[in-house]
Amino acid sequence: MNRATIHALLVCLIVFLLPSVVSASTSHASSTKKFYQRGAEIEVWITAYWSFPKQDKWTARRQCSIPDVKLTEGEHVAADPRIIPYGSKIKLPDGTVREVVDTGKDVKRKKASKGKYIIIDVYFVNKDDADEWLDKYSEKQVVKLL
Repeated sequence: MNRATIHALLVCLIVFLLPSVVSASTSHASSTKKFYQRGAEIEVWITAYWSFPKQDKWTARRQCSIPDVKLTEGEHVAADPRIIPYGSKIKLPDGTVREVVDTGKDVKRKKASKGKYIIIDVYFVNKDDADEWLDKYSEKQVVKLL
């Protein structure tokens, strides 16, 4: 191959490949979410979930959310791990501190808030306890990331 042929091939590569590389890197950067930092106060939409279909503590402890973690009432919540990472501690409006160990498609889609707020889904063993708690603390609240 002569020098002119090599030059033409390089120009073709640059013209055809560079735009796709640039667009892929910029679209990835714009879709990446930033984690909240410790100490941040976050306006969220609070919902609750519980063990289903059986509503007893034994069944609840068997449900795994992330590996080697058993859901425990009073200790765990679900959130979008792209925004609030697993293992983060959150202080809820009732003063309790709970750990993010779970997620779900409706949590990620922000379904309960119609896409407006981050969802924190508080875990309960049964529906009655969840309903009682939600009567006091449901919907839009401010939580603190510890």
